[in-house]
Amino acid sequence: SIAMCDVMADWMNVPLLHQRYTGKAPPRIGVGHASVAPYGLYKAADGTEILISIQNNREWVVFCDKVLHQPGLATDPRFRENVDRVANRPAMNAIINAAFGQHDRPALIALLNEHRIACANLSSVADLDHHPQLRAQAASMDGDDMLIADLPVTLGRARPQRVPLVDEDGAKIRAEFAN
Repeated sequence: SIAMCDVMADWMNVPLLHQRYTGKAPPRIGVGHASVAPYGLYKAADGTEILISIQNNREWVVFCDKVLHQPGLATDPRFRENVDRVANRPAMNAIINAAFGQHDRPALIALLNEHRIACANLSSVADLDHHPQLRAQAASMDGDDMLIADLPVTLGRARPQRVPLVDEDGAKIRAEFAN
């Protein structure tokens, strides 16, 4: 069994550790990472964004040389170690965005993949709606037919086709737990 609280707590381990051991939560930085840099969204020439993550200094050296074509950045005191990159994030992000602005997203992804730098597209809800792996489930809610995302777990039986109305089964549920 999986408790979603445990799943979310695991995802929140880094901010949790900041809170526990420094007495304050790290600042909110969107899809960025409070203690890893570069990590986050960067703009491509075509106006799209790409998510990257540099996990160690070896990757940083390769990234500077092969992707940014600025090998000197790897030894720049502002960016040499991850802690330096975190402290100088705005300057580092400006350099990365300027370099990424020379390529469209497909070219950047190909370049990053070639050099084994973790990257991904940032998908919109519309992208999810059109994703080939999205499984749909027909459902009826208050007489309206719709397609919803299928549950991630299998039930071993047919899925319910109708969404109950608010409190439709409330009396039965309360009676079940009353004893």
